[in-house]
Order: sequence, then C-alpha cells, then structure tokens
Amino acid sequence: FVPGDTRLRIVGGFANFSQKDYPSASFTASVGFIPKSRGLNLKSVYPLLLNAECTTLFFIPPRATHFVKPLQKPFIVPFDGRIINIGTHAHHYATEILLTLNGNEIWRTSPIHLPDGSNLGNPIYLAPLKGLPVKNGGAPNLVAGIPVKKGDALNLMVTYSNPLDEPIDAMAQAYIQIVPEQE
Repeated sequence: FVPGDTRLRIVGGFANFSQKDYPSASFTASVGFIPKSRGLNLKSVYPLLLNAECTTLFFIPPRATHFVKPLQKPFIVPFDGRIINIGTHAHHYATEILLTLNGNEIWRTSPIHLPDGSNLGNPIYLAPLKGLPVKNGGAPNLVAGIPVKKGDALNLMVTYSNPLDEPIDAMAQAYIQIVPEQE
C-alpha cells in the first residue's frame, strides 16, 4: 500500500564498457497504481536483491566455456510468504540463470540473445493473480506465487560462456518480491 502523498524515488544505472564516449544518456520510467477504491486486498511486499558479487560487477576469463557464479552465501528467508516477482539481470554471453530454494530448482531461464551473443533482455517471473474472493464476500485475494517458509535458503547461480580472447564484464542478480504471510 502506498499512501497518496508518498514521495517515490526511481533509480537507474548506466555503464559504458566501450572506448566510445556518449555525450548524453537518459531513461524513462513508468509507474502504475491500483486505486484503493477498487476494493482489492493489496499487500505490502518485501523487496530483495540477490547479487552474486557485492561490488556488483565481476569478470569472466577469456575463452571460459562454463563459468558459474553463485551467491557468496544463500539468502535465508526471514518469514513465511510467497515470491510473486523475480526479475533477473545478467550480461552478454550468460547462458543460464537458476534460482533455487533449499537446493531445489524453482526457476531456470536464460537471457534473450542476439546472434552475436549480445544480451537483448533478461526474463522475469510474475506470479499469476488468484483473484479468489475472500470469506464473507470481501475483496479478492491477489496473493499467488511460490511459497517460502522462514529459514528457507534462496540461492542464485548465473552461468556464462565467454567466446572472446579477452575478459568480459558480467553481473548475476535477481530482484525478488516476497509477500509476507503476516503483516
């Protein structure tokens, strides 16, 4: 829930790994809201960024055929809830993105590539809405997704293959939203 007079901040990041200067850069963001007047049972989410490298960026050695970058340690879920959104981020030549829960695969995907291996985009998981009525004809319950329990371990692993004769920059991230069972 976001009260009407809440100030929001949207942050974007740019990185230039070429030898070419860019005189200007910009990004556009669009934020949508569902009015409270719609009567939906909206819940707050717990935002989580899993990042395999604390400094964010790491490098893949030249001609590496199977370079796996996991989290330095799994994230321990602090409460019972449901994962409703997973957004991934990886760079060129990433071949697989794997998210596990207690060592079991819950989501495996790969970036969308151009023919030259360039990363065109990273997939997201968005839980389908249940839309089931709440007892006594109340507002619909929108909480669906992947159930998690307090103490569960989430791990992220991104696999790269570098066909070049030089190191390449890389990232291994997942932005996750978890709806707690209790607020």
